[in-house]
Amino acid sequence: MKFILLLIVAILGYLYATGRLKNMMNRNDAPPMSERQARALLGVDSASNNDAIIAAHRQMMAKHHPDRGGNAEIARQLNEARDILLAAQRKKELK
Repeated sequence: MKFILLLIVAILGYLYATGRLKNMMNRNDAPPMSERQARALLGVDSASNNDAIIAAHRQMMAKHHPDRGGNAEIARQLNEARDILLAAQRKKELK
């Protein structure tokens, strides 16, 4: 019994030391944001270019950044929206 308890503590210690425990506890199983949702969140239309997407992201982050009293979850969503839209722009440019 003591061995099992010691083994569990050792595994948890290892996961904590490597940072994996935090990742396991903060898992987000939400589906990825769609391009339409990302555009709505940043307030840009489908004709927007990279510069417009980046400018909209900066404007929204200025309002919602956690260091300025904003919400960390909203900031995460804004970053995700920017990344999705910029990736979609790259795909369009490659075609």
